Amino acid sequence: MTAESPRRIELLHTEVRYRVTRSRRLKSVQLRIDVAHGLEVLLPRRLEGYDERPLLRRHARWILERLRRSEARRALGPRAVWTDGGEVPLFGHRCPLTVRVERDRGRTAARYRGGRVAVRAPIDASPDDLRSAVVALYRAIARETLESRVAHWSREASVRARSVTIREQATRWGSCSGAGRLSFNWRLVIAPCEILDYVAAHEVAHLVHFDHGPEWQGLLDRLMPDWRRWEDWLDRNGELLYLP
Repeated sequence: MTAESPRRIELLHTEVRYRVTRSRRLKSVQLRIDVAHGLEVLLPRRLEGYDERPLLRRHARWILERLRRSEARRALGPRAVWTDGGEVPLFGHRCPLTVRVERDRGRTAARYRGGRVAVRAPIDASPDDLRSAVVALYRAIARETLESRVAHWSREASVRARSVTIREQATRWGSCSGAGRLSFNWRLVIAPCEILDYVAAHEVAHLVHFDHGPEWQGLLDRLMPDWRRWEDWLDRNGELLYLP
């Protein structure tokens, strides 16, 4: 998917920000509203020159109501304070953040050690720079953690994944291709560790059974007997797994 620069429109005397995302996989135009991204118009890549504004105006009342609900939901979500002594969400906890400013430093970088996230930044670093560095760190943590858990569950299921990729999928936490390649969303590291473990087991089970039928469920029952508990948690709270 390719996201374009944010846009604005007035709906029922209310200014609304939104973004347009294009994808080869989409076959029709879709509207999506979530806590992390707000209003998003999803377009098939082939629809060049499409004007989304009439669609947004037709659904103005629905959009504004969903945005209101999303904002209320956002208040329950994670907090990030992008200053020294602030906090960022990690593994289901509020993790202390330290920021060290270095006058001669060229770029912002982050690491995780001793239960805290430490960022080293140049003197002119912005909160967006700090966030980008932490996202890069979270991607690395996600890769290390999920590769380890995939290896564990693969041994238990007597299968082998061809590869593990870390991405930022718009709608999925994990996926398994027919060629045995597993892909995971880096935002899983914001969730409790049990959620990462569940999603890893879920996708490994797809290496054996590609659908969600009784055989797949039976294998997951054997691998992780309480998997339904974590599936339910992710259904209820997945929208809140984002880095503000």
